Amino acid sequence: MKKKWIAVFGSGRIESDHPIYRTAYEVGEILAREGYGIVNGGYGGVMEAVAKGAQKENGAVRSVPCREFGRPNIHPYATEVIWTMTYEDRIRTLIQLSDGYIALPGGIGTLAEVFYAWSLAQVHREAPKPLVLYGHWWDDLMECFRTKLIGFESDKELILFTHSFETVLQWLEKHFKLHTGGRV
Repeated sequence: MKKKWIAVFGSGRIESDHPIYRTAYEVGEILAREGYGIVNGGYGGVMEAVAKGAQKENGAVRSVPCREFGRPNIHPYATEVIWTMTYEDRIRTLIQLSDGYIALPGGIGTLAEVFYAWSLAQVHREAPKPLVLYGHWWDDLMECFRTKLIGFESDKELILFTHSFETVLQWLEKHFKLHTGGRV
């Protein structure tokens, strides 16, 4: 059975003393300990923290930076670096390399990644990849369901909103068993 790769999206702007950085580090540690590979954008903040946590557990990290950003410096924790030319290529590559997604707090880029992954799950219903929005800042998105801006219950079922990483792991395991004939 091949390794499952989880993209972790989140802010590239947080510093190492920020609580979200510490959370991201723990997410990387736990995912690597559970045998998942990490896919991320390759820069600082959440991306660096997740990769650093995964490295502590000897986990694999694929980082996908973008030449269009003009930032040649990426975090040093990647086991594989896959450069893309454009922002659009970067998002597509992150999505294509991943078997599932976890989004931590972030900005416009994080939202773009989340909504792209969610839209693909909506369109390709036969085997959607699991998408988890982890942490309190996603609670505001629930307002879209309450006001029926996102009106289909089936759309809501494609995504998990949670504050518990134990729930994240259970949901990933359940999803992969369901879509791989019982194998994780």
